[in-house]
Amino acid sequence: MRKIYLISLFIIIFCSNLISQTKEFIENGQSYKNVKIYSSDGKILKGTNFKYISDALILYTKVNTSKELEIKRDEIKYLYYQKGNFAKSYAIGGAAVGLSGAFYAYLDLADEYSNNVMIPIYLGFIGGFSAIGALIGMGKPRWHRIYLKELNKSITLLPNIEKNFLGVGIIYKF
Repeated sequence: MRKIYLISLFIIIFCSNLISQTKEFIENGQSYKNVKIYSSDGKILKGTNFKYISDALILYTKVNTSKELEIKRDEIKYLYYQKGNFAKSYAIGGAAVGLSGAFYAYLDLADEYSNNVMIPIYLGFIGGFSAIGALIGMGKPRWHRIYLKELNKSITLLPNIEKNFLGVGIIYKF
């Protein structure tokens, strides 16, 4: 039975790592309310109303100003956008703490009280710690990393062979 638990735990950890490794890329026309822009020179720019109109036009409003600024695509390494908060994760963590507290109370007080008296206390532990965790998690924003797609700039040399002609063709994609 212990081997089944260990194998299940391994599968859950392995699958969660695979899911977390997928990269999210920005598309033309997307906009985000709150962003952190990590520039190529190492600076972190906080902004609002980020608009990725095209590869040539990227606009954002700097925090604490109302001025809309333009940033070049080459200056952005990657960016984070705010998507929700940690309320659910922290509530689950709080419920786990409450469950462990309820289990400890069960082990300590099982002989003295009947289960009918203790069940509301167990549920109070779980629900109370879950609510505390949710309240703490609501105050912490969740940031998701998003990448810019690589531009398809390339030079290709192709042999150009026709009836009585031999040459080299150059194709430039931008």
